[in-house]
Amino acid sequence: MEGAGDRLRKLSGIRPPPQAMSQRHSTPLPSPAAIRRGILSPMQANGHDLHPALRYWLIQLPGLLLIGVLASIAASFGLIDASTAVLLFLLWLVKDLVLYPVFIRTEGLHYPMGRDALIGAQAEVVRPIEPEGSGQVRVHGELWQARSVDGRRFGSGQLVEIFGVDGLTLFVKPIPQQQVNR
Repeated sequence: MEGAGDRLRKLSGIRPPPQAMSQRHSTPLPSPAAIRRGILSPMQANGHDLHPALRYWLIQLPGLLLIGVLASIAASFGLIDASTAVLLFLLWLVKDLVLYPVFIRTEGLHYPMGRDALIGAQAEVVRPIEPEGSGQVRVHGELWQARSVDGRRFGSGQLVEIFGVDGLTLFVKPIPQQQVNR
């Protein structure tokens, strides 16, 4: 049976998109197999969202329909007159138009949490990682069990990049020297 480390080694050519959401459209999409195998989450792999304006109006559509139906039912039972029903609907629509700029400003923000926050992060090797064994790394002030994606040895103090997560084990790969951030 194929283990998580074997799957990661086979897919080691796939680089997770950067965490900066402004760059997500410039990176190639990973294969669906990588997503199915759990190497990348759908959130990381999603590079073809709907246009923000369309997304916003699709989110607002149920509320608009609900206020329109409720206002027309109230008008048909004589609880409010037709002009008040139209006014309620228009006020709801104006509210959506006013809130649209707020949605656009916050729509692109992404605060990775859990597994997504670890992938792509740099870690320091605390206990050496042997080619077919595991070691220990420190990332975000926490100690994690780690294994090499491609079977390399990493010595103590070396910086590595987290490529994947399987339970409580991180899979790491070397960082090119120009990308080292201390």
